[in-house]
Parts: sequence; structure tokens; C-alpha cells
Amino acid sequence: MSDNSKRKSFIAFMATLIVLLPAGFGTVFLLNPPLEIEDVEKEENYKKKNKKDLKTIISEKYRNLGVIGTHNDDQSPTENQIKNLLKSKINNLNIDKIKITDISQDDAKIESYDNNFYTGFVNVTYKIIKIIDFSKFDEMSVELKIDESSKPEEINKMLEENSIKISMIVIIKHKLFEEINPEKIKTEIDKTNQIIEISSNDENIYTGKFKIRYSLKRVTDLNEIINDKK
Repeated sequence: MSDNSKRKSFIAFMATLIVLLPAGFGTVFLLNPPLEIEDVEKEENYKKKNKKDLKTIISEKYRNLGVIGTHNDDQSPTENQIKNLLKSKINNLNIDKIKITDISQDDAKIESYDNNFYTGFVNVTYKIIKIIDFSKFDEMSVELKIDESSKPEEINKMLEENSIKISMIVIIKHKLFEEINPEKIKTEIDKTNQIIEISSNDENIYTGKFKIRYSLKRVTDLNEIINDKK
């Protein structure tokens, strides 16, 4: 017998008992027994109506999580890493109501932690890369060529608009690592000391910071954007 059926039987029994007891005793039990049946039904209907299938919430386009960083090449991601990545892609996903099982180096299973909230399961895939620590890189220097007639505000605008591009050029030229995702890095410019500080907006892939010290050279020929100063 289901919990719902048990509760209905109990309430029916209490209603029968009230009829058999003297009038003075019935007052204790007359606390809206019909409403209790209604409340139980409402609760069950609410749960059924609001249960969501994980296959609907985590639809096909969200099941490839992309890149996940780990500290070793042969290490699997953590449950929190997978949950946080899912949450970043699916804003209305309640990660407290799911659990991650069967975690391997290239896939994992997403199941419901609360069957009154989510039903079913889905599998997600990802690619493991080793987390890169920017703080291990030495400070580098570059020479930026600017038009000889450039005004200070124009130079500042150029730096703000191209700081990531400049950083990418330096990273690639120095072969700091095999590949770099420009969408995952951010920069801060110290114009007084002429420093570009590079960090990440995704510590799942890159951690720490490193600096590029730049100098400005006014020229008439801007065929080359920067010169390395090793």
C-alpha cells in the first residue's frame, strides 16, 4: 500500500471513530479531516507536476562540457567541477538535487539526488587537460610600436582594446604552452609602470598570474605590431 493510500485509510478510520465516540470526545478529531485528504492529494499532484526529467533539463546540446582542467593528465575531474560546469551552462539546474557517478577521464553519469525533484539520468562527456599555473612563468618584455603622432588617450585606448591580443602574441611566440583559449584569460593594465598582468576568468583551466612589461616606440612604419625584448 502506498503512503498516500495509508494516509487516506487512517483518516477514514478517524472519521468512523468520531461517529462512534460521544459528542464531547469528537472535538479533538474534528480538525478538518476532509482537508487532510485534499492536502495529501495536492502534495502528490504537485510533486508529480513539478518533477523534471534530467534528459529535458540537461538537453543534448549541454551534454558535452568541453574542457575540464586537472592537476595531472591522468586525473579525473571532481564532482564539484562537473556540477559547476553544468550550472554555468544551465542556470535553472539545481545542482543540490543531482549527484555525479561513474566519473572517468572522459565521461560521467548525472543522476537525481532527490527523486521528488528530478527523474532519470544522463551521461555527459568532456576533455581533460592539465591545469596551467600562470605564476610559474617569468616576467616577459615586449616593445609595442605606435604611430609617432599618437596622443596619450589614443595609446590608452589601443592598450585597452588589444591587451589580450598582445598577451596572446607573447604567449605563442614564447611557446609557453601548446594552446591557449583567449576567452578564458583576462588582463589588467598598469599604465604607470607599463605592465600587463594576465590572469584567468576560469580557474578550472588556468590559475595564477604573470606579467608582461611593455615599452612604447613611436614609428612611422607599423607593419609589425610588437618586438620581443628577450
